[in-house]
Order: sequence, then C-alpha cells, then structure tokens
Amino acid sequence: MPFLCFSRCIRCLALCKILYFMVKKGFVLIEILVAIGILAILTAITIPSLRYFKQELDLNITTEEIINTLRFAQNKTVASEGAKQYGVYFETDKYVLFKGPTYNSLSADNQIYNLPLNVEIYEINLGGANEVVFKRITGFTDQSGNISLRLKTNPAKTKTIYIEKSGQVGLIEDAPDPESVASDDSRVKASLHVHFG
Repeated sequence: MPFLCFSRCIRCLALCKILYFMVKKGFVLIEILVAIGILAILTAITIPSLRYFKQELDLNITTEEIINTLRFAQNKTVASEGAKQYGVYFETDKYVLFKGPTYNSLSADNQIYNLPLNVEIYEINLGGANEVVFKRITGFTDQSGNISLRLKTNPAKTKTIYIEKSGQVGLIEDAPDPESVASDDSRVKASLHVHFG
C-alpha cells in the first residue's frame, strides 16, 4: 500500500503541475488578448490620422512640385535652351511642361505630370489662359495670376500659387506685401541682357 499511496502522490503532484501550467498559460493568454485589444484600439485611432496626414502631405508636395516646374520652365527659357520659350499648362488633374510659345497637346516634347488622386486644381486665374509662358532673356510672363489646389476629400485644405508678371513664383502665404515691394514698372532693371537693334 505504501507504493500505491506514493504513486497517488506522484500523480497528484503531476496533476498539480499540469493545473499550474494551465492556469499560468491562461494568464499569459489573457495578457496577450489584452495587449492585442489595446493595439487594435490604438491602430483604429491612428490610421485615420495617418491617412489625413498623407493627404495633406500630397497637397504640400504637389504644390512644391508645381512651383519647381514653373521655375524650371522659366530657367530653361531665360537660358534660351534650344532657342525656345517654355511654359506650363494646367488642367484640373494634371499640369504639363511644354516647349514653344503656346501649348500643343500633341507635341512629343511635353512632360505630363499627373496630380495625386486626392488633389485637384480647382481654380486657374491666369488672365483667361490655362498656361504660363515665360519670355526669353527676361523670364517675364504675360500670364500673371494664381493657381489654387485643394484636397478632394477636404475642400477647406487649399494652397494657392502666385505668378507675377516679373516671373516670380511662390505660395500666396509667402507672397511679398504689395506695399513693401516696388512694382515691376518702378523697379530698376539690369541692362546686361538687353538686345539692341
């Protein structure tokens, strides 16, 4: 009988160990479920704000790319690259860098830049035109005005690019105060690149 009692104790100990591990694993499982629940809640909170941040980033990047493309067209024109003028043509969902005095949609030289799906050009105020063409040597333009972009999902989020007759390009929020800056007509202009005759 002592052997039977001893075997019962061993079985009892083995059973206690098994129960202990099961209870211990149960707490670990509950802890894991709680951690997963917390992660799910945090993910549900952060994903919409990350999506909104990406949309605003798309608007900012697109605005800077358009400004850079306008400046690039102006620089190519001033440098008289290919003895041509360069300009930028605008539509609601794209803008095009083109070569020549006017935009030709069939030209092989056109460089088309599509806007992100969540950004649109909603207003083009360039004196009735949809394009800005820079003049050789001076870099001036006859199509001054502004171009406004916005998020399609949040129309209150906008950016406006200005183009002055002098060829200066920038954001409206960065625009110089008209009272503190002399007008194009009253500025002293360098005569280094003026052609006579």
